[in-house]
Order: sequence, then structure tokens, then C-alpha cells
Amino acid sequence: EKEISDLINAVKEHQKFKQLACYSIQALDKAIDPQANKNTWRESVALAIRLDAAAVVCSILQRHPGHENVLLVCVECMRKLAIDKSNALVIAEQNAVPYLLESISANADLPEEVLHLAMSLLNNLCSFSKVSAMVLNDQTLRSVLGVIESNTDPLVLNSCINIVEKMSKIQAPSKGGTRGSLDDGSMNKMMGLNKLLNESCVPAMLKALENISSNDMIDEQGEDLVINVTRTLSRLIQQSPEVEKNLKSGGGIDSY
Repeated sequence: EKEISDLINAVKEHQKFKQLACYSIQALDKAIDPQANKNTWRESVALAIRLDAAAVVCSILQRHPGHENVLLVCVECMRKLAIDKSNALVIAEQNAVPYLLESISANADLPEEVLHLAMSLLNNLCSFSKVSAMVLNDQTLRSVLGVIESNTDPLVLNSCINIVEKMSKIQAPSKGGTRGSLDDGSMNKMMGLNKLLNESCVPAMLKALENISSNDMIDEQGEDLVINVTRTLSRLIQQSPEVEKNLKSGGGIDSY
């Protein structure tokens, strides 16, 4: 217990200094790594969560937006902490997703590997219903679409499309319908997300397909991307005729 506590305190002490903070987070990451600690890693992760490791790591991410190595080590550490829905919720409650997306938008030159890990973390967090209800909103969608439109790596794009697909499953009630105990603010946010999905997803996803199709040969990751885009577009078309109209006007139905 003392080792984990000391490691977290070291991160706190070094949070103003990028290199020292990264070194401290890497040391914590190593202590909770399943491969390096096969018999103790679960207990170490649980202890780290109880000692506010998620809050400490997120504070570093917030303090140094756009810094490639800070983003990388924070993402790697949070991936190891987010082993179940309870831990994922703790991480999300520390504003991990907004800080993550802010850091991505602050650095247009992030390596594909870092982007892939970051978007994979977001996708994994959103696999839990309570987390997805908290973080899947129009702001998150805009950020994810921005990554889709500015990248060509199929691993990055696949993680992004998976997130969009999760968002497409969040439906605002039809007029006269009900959705549990949603207040007006939550209802408006949900309807805003649906509007953005219907209007903005088609161009981004067609761009992703165009980038993949420009390759002489499409590898397995590219094939997965085509399947994921097709599945997500099919869901969106079923939900709104506006999507099919946008797809036709963008040449999507004829081309793909």
C-alpha cells in the first residue's frame, strides 16, 4: 500500500513539471501493469483508485494540454485503471474525456500511435452505459469528427467510428414520446446530439472511406473500417431520412 501511495504522491509533487510528471506516472503505470505484476495488479489498481489516482492523472492532463508525452503516459495509465465500469465511472467523473479531447485538439501533430491509444481509451470508457450517458454529447462528437476528418490511419479511424456508432444508439424521444425522467436541459442536449449526428457525420465518414479507398491495397484494418462505417451509416439512415439525403448528395451511395 505504501508503494502505491508514494507513487501517487510523487505524481502530485511533480505535476508542474512535464518530464518529472511523466516519469512519475510511468512509475505508477508500471506498478499496476498486469504483465509486470501478475499476482498483485488488481489489488494495486483498486488501491490506486481509492487513493485518487484518477484525479491526479487527470489533473496532469489538464495542466499540460497538447503535450505528446503527457497525453501518452496519462492515457496508458488510465487504460490500466479502467478495468471495470466502476473505475471507468470514477475516471469519467474527473473530466478525463474533456481533458483528453482538449489535449488532442491542442496538438495537430500528434503521432498516430498516441491518437489511436487516446481514442481507444475514449471508446473503452464509453462501453459502459453510465459513462457514455455522461460524456457522449455534441461537444464530444464534434471533437471525434474533427479527428476523423484530419487523419488517415485506419486504427485511429476505427476507434472514432466505434464512438460515433455508440452515439447513434442514443436516441431522443419522438414528439409526444417520453424518455424516463429527462428534464428539459437533458432533452435539449440529446436532441442537439441527434441533430449533429444527422447533419455532420456523413461528410466525415465519407472522407474516412475516401482516404482508405485511395490505398492500392486495403488491409484488414481498412476492411474493418469499411464495415464499421457501413454499419453506422445504416443505423443513422434508419433513424433519419436526412442522413440518406446527405449521403446521396455526397455521392456516398453511388461510390460505396
